[in-house]
Amino acid sequence: MSWNDLEKDIMKMAEDMTSDARNIYGEAVLDAMSERVPVLTGNLWANTIVSVNSPDYSENSKKDPARFSTYIEGVSKLKSAMPFDTVYIQNNTEYNYLIEFDGYSRKAPNGYFELSVFDGNRVIERL
Repeated sequence: MSWNDLEKDIMKMAEDMTSDARNIYGEAVLDAMSERVPVLTGNLWANTIVSVNSPDYSENSKKDPARFSTYIEGVSKLKSAMPFDTVYIQNNTEYNYLIEFDGYSRKAPNGYFELSVFDGNRVIERL
């Protein structure tokens, strides 16, 4: 085995570990969001957007009555990212700001987005 082969093997391991950790983290955040969002079947949850390498500032009017298509779309985007890509999870609805920072919801008085990110951090810390 040459030095070049060893270097390639180490780089491949680093790429695999990075992708695995990112996917585990992203799925944990999306899972936590789906549990914490005040109305899972509504427009707020359906506007949870996962994008790769650049933020997506769009907003849509769809709803997610089945409660899982937003999650499935997000996980699919996560898994499509290449190692070392930047993944964004965001929600661009004005209502999201009210929920997250103004305590607008009785079901989520402390928000849900940032708390879900903390949940993802805890998952990664246990790895």
